[in-house]
Amino acid sequence: MLDIDVIGTVHENLRKGRIDREQKRIAKVVNSVQTDPYRYKWTLNQGNFCNAYYSDLKYLIVVHSATGHFDRRRMLRRIYGLHFYETHRCAILFVLGQPTEKSVQKRIHKEAYQYKDIIQQDFVDSYRNLTWKALAWLRFVDERCKRVKFIIKIDDDVIFNIFTVIDFLKSIESTQKDEVEPRIICRVIRNRKIGRKRGNKWCSIGYSLLCSS
Repeated sequence: MLDIDVIGTVHENLRKGRIDREQKRIAKVVNSVQTDPYRYKWTLNQGNFCNAYYSDLKYLIVVHSATGHFDRRRMLRRIYGLHFYETHRCAILFVLGQPTEKSVQKRIHKEAYQYKDIIQQDFVDSYRNLTWKALAWLRFVDERCKRVKFIIKIDDDVIFNIFTVIDFLKSIESTQKDEVEPRIICRVIRNRKIGRKRGNKWCSIGYSLLCSS
């Protein structure tokens, strides 16, 4: 993400008419960013996921999955599937973008109809669009799964010890007298340089205008 101070400096210099070539590039990117988090439409939206299928859901595993990863989704269902809802009130939800091939989308529709655990919006499914994928499930949870207490976000190439994680989350819950306060638990990477090299997938934001050659 762009540093908010950098954006502020660029806009201030624009206002005063003092801006260099690099800041012009940044300004062009900033002005092109769409701020509407709901700009993309649902192509698959499991409206009954938390109301009917998993009405007593406590732990939701959200998986960022690539459209063609049918085998990975099948494997994760076998590991964290329906049996965990019955024993631990835990369910799995896959988040997808739009594939470029119609045949893949047809298979996804069949898969979603069978398992009822896929949500999808109409942005192109790509590494650069991971932010939109995250916004999709955040919107889904906010609108459809408000009663879920804990969200465990993973990618479809990750397997974790669900028993250890649930025990850890229960320990957090037990220390709270009332409602568990909102929090994000994750690994924090500190003092890492921002990637600016064009062609590198870690290039900041993913806009080539901000990446050097």
